[in-house]
Amino acid sequence: MINKQHLHPFALLIKVGFLFRDFLPAVLGFVFLRQYWQIWLILPVVLILWACLDYYCFTYEMTDKELIVNSGVIIKQQRHIPYQQIQNLQRRQWFFLEPFGVETLIVDTGAKEKNQGEVTLLAVSNVVRMLLDFNSSEPTDLIQLPVDPVEEEVKKLTEYKIGFKELALYAMTNPDILGQFLFILVISNHLGLMDILSNASDTVVDHVNHYGLVAILIVLNVIILGLMVVNLVRVLLRLYGFKVIRQDNLLTVQRGLIQKSILHVSINRIQSIHIRQNIFRQIFGLVTVELDLIADATKSDEQKRVTLIPVISQDKVYSVLKEFLDYTPEQAPTIKKGDWYTSWLFVRNALVGVGIVAMAVAIFYHGFWYWIALMPLIILAIIFGWYKGCYTGINRYDDGHLALRTARQLTNDTVLIGWHEIQSMSVDASLLMVWTKRANLIVSVRSGNQVLRLRYRYLPTQEVEDIFKWYREYV
Repeated sequence: MINKQHLHPFALLIKVGFLFRDFLPAVLGFVFLRQYWQIWLILPVVLILWACLDYYCFTYEMTDKELIVNSGVIIKQQRHIPYQQIQNLQRRQWFFLEPFGVETLIVDTGAKEKNQGEVTLLAVSNVVRMLLDFNSSEPTDLIQLPVDPVEEEVKKLTEYKIGFKELALYAMTNPDILGQFLFILVISNHLGLMDILSNASDTVVDHVNHYGLVAILIVLNVIILGLMVVNLVRVLLRLYGFKVIRQDNLLTVQRGLIQKSILHVSINRIQSIHIRQNIFRQIFGLVTVELDLIADATKSDEQKRVTLIPVISQDKVYSVLKEFLDYTPEQAPTIKKGDWYTSWLFVRNALVGVGIVAMAVAIFYHGFWYWIALMPLIILAIIFGWYKGCYTGINRYDDGHLALRTARQLTNDTVLIGWHEIQSMSVDASLLMVWTKRANLIVSVRSGNQVLRLRYRYLPTQEVEDIFKWYREYV
């Protein structure tokens, strides 16, 4: 197949870039302190030499049955990866590598041990990816040929693209903007920048004193607009050209502007489907679709949870999703909302948490205004608890699949999962819950290399028992 060889020379350039990126804070620290300036002059030479040694010691080869990778400057390591153990194959390609047909390959084996997880081929020819794709793909039935090859090929290939409008909506409805806004206000107030901006705004409104409120509004709008622009640029760099393709039993997710990322996922290795909707996207009727996968023990989130559709209208999400995953419902599954008692239990828990924190802080700070200041926190606890209670529910949408919904911090999360992906299911209830005919349902599903425990609390006992009985029939 491919004899033992080094990575493409571009890998050395990338390694040097990564090392300088990782050590940049230390270099800036030496420069800023103006001490030990000789170190930051010698450090680049050391980093380049280390990158050269690392490049020289890294080799790979492909046999008929496995991928063999040798690495390590001080401690030598040899990895043997049978092709059938490859769970996912992710591709990344910097814009300057595309003309040369060179890309980065991340081979995910799904191993639970961190040092046995993914292997990164930093810069290899596209031929390597084609061979890995061919050898790791699942065998197909060559005996049954389609009657109409052209029509069959159309059915096998499904594609969905995200345009600039959708990416802009995704960026504008990112809840991180609120946290960034509050952070900037705190930092600006600490550094005295708000006074400077306010004075500058006063010149815009002709230094009229009674326009002080207008000046503040101008500053706030400028900050919000700036954050939106920054988030839009971030989203465009990360998700530009986002495209999902299904061909046979394989999903391909492609995205990226400066660095193109292509992830191949076998449909049979999808563990669960998450349809999420934060408070801002609820206003505009938008949702995000994510997939939980089997992945290795590394910390790469892209290999554990994949964004299948960044943003889409909630009215057509299920019809589009059906084109890629056959076992999903054609329309939103019917899930009964929680009753008033379920909401009250969540509100009670939230208020208890706020009360414990308030009493602890009251040891050092107390007084009338302290308790008045707690009122917004109490109101938020009531809203969050009531909201979660209303949206918590479970139901089956066909004989073999389950739909579960809950809410966290005003974000809806609907999970679609088949009985064969469920690792375990359990039911628990306290003495008080038994008396009030309530129970908790715990569903364990694999996410990455770990087990994700989905907990749905304070549901009517009869609903939980029906789901548990359904699961036991399959097991």
